[in-house]
Amino acid sequence: MKAVRWSVAGALAAGCFQASAHQALYHNVDLDLRNLEEKQSLELSFTIHAPELLSDSSEATSSTYDESWLENRTDAELNQLVTMGRQYLAKRFELRLGPGPLLSLTEELLFEGPELIRTGSERGLPPACLRATMSVPAWPGAEELQLLHSARSQKRLHLVVYRPESFPEVIEVMPGEATVVHLSVAPKPGENLPEPTPLVSRRLTKMLFWIAVLSLFLISVKRSVWPSIR
Repeated sequence: MKAVRWSVAGALAAGCFQASAHQALYHNVDLDLRNLEEKQSLELSFTIHAPELLSDSSEATSSTYDESWLENRTDAELNQLVTMGRQYLAKRFELRLGPGPLLSLTEELLFEGPELIRTGSERGLPPACLRATMSVPAWPGAEELQLLHSARSQKRLHLVVYRPESFPEVIEVMPGEATVVHLSVAPKPGENLPEPTPLVSRRLTKMLFWIAVLSLFLISVKRSVWPSIR
């Protein structure tokens, strides 16, 4: 089964799009390519339902957790959740840029500090959630990002891809499946158009030549006919 893709434009028309899916059912990952050309890097963001780090998924999703679940924890407890979060993501996802080696989620992920973690809900995060980010340099020749979703994940993956001046693309990946995101961005109309091939150039030259010949012929005919009419 292939990963399911749809554009936000279609989802908006159906009235069913949400920027992030419910944490009980989905892993939420954002891939931001909007500054790829300028910064030569792509940005990844992972949202983790923190209660699942301390219990299994079914138990964590059967209870209700609000903002206080993280707010009332000590710095040591939050730092422990961060350590567990690295392992949690590394066990569920494998990422590879082009034909390069696997990216190290345990080493390259960045988490917020305890003070920011406690105020995550105020900044738009779902209740009781952590956010991890990762900046991946796009080395020359890298054309795609491969993402493998572990068969043991227990939840579907909700991947949202952001491109310049485009609606976000939503990709749903089931456990045990993989998806490939192409990094290239289609040129805007009238920009970065390919150079015409030699065959096309010759045809254009011939067409312009015959247009010029026909124009001169019509001008000469007009001049020869006009005096007789007068």
